[in-house]
Amino acid sequence: MVAVVKEDVGTEVQDFRKRAWPEGDIFIDPDMSFYKSLFGGQVSKETLWGFLWKLFIGRSEVSKRMRLNSEKAAAHKADSNLKGEGLILGGLYIVRQGGPAEYGFAELEVMDYAPVEEVLEAAKRAAGDTGATPAAA
Repeated sequence: MVAVVKEDVGTEVQDFRKRAWPEGDIFIDPDMSFYKSLFGGQVSKETLWGFLWKLFIGRSEVSKRMRLNSEKAAAHKADSNLKGEGLILGGLYIVRQGGPAEYGFAELEVMDYAPVEEVLEAAKRAAGDTGATPAAA
């Protein structure tokens, strides 16, 4: 597995490696090619005003989901800070080694995340683990 980040501000990549990615490769993508691949060739970015409106004032389902995700992150004591460009939407791909993407997820809003169950199932498929129990001989 690898992680792709758009920038390395201060000690951000080093801190991420210590906290969450000690054994994996981390690639810095200053041209944001990965991010563009998630959104049809364009970088998708939330405006600061739009983000703040949705998080603190808005009453839509999106606003409710953002507040819930923020509360979940706080409950898990997820590290966060205000360093770098935090309003560019990201996502993830799970790709078979040497093959096509098994799964893709693109944030629709800041603080979206892929459903963990879907990610785990896609990772198993990409690794060739169908979950089937071998037949007894």
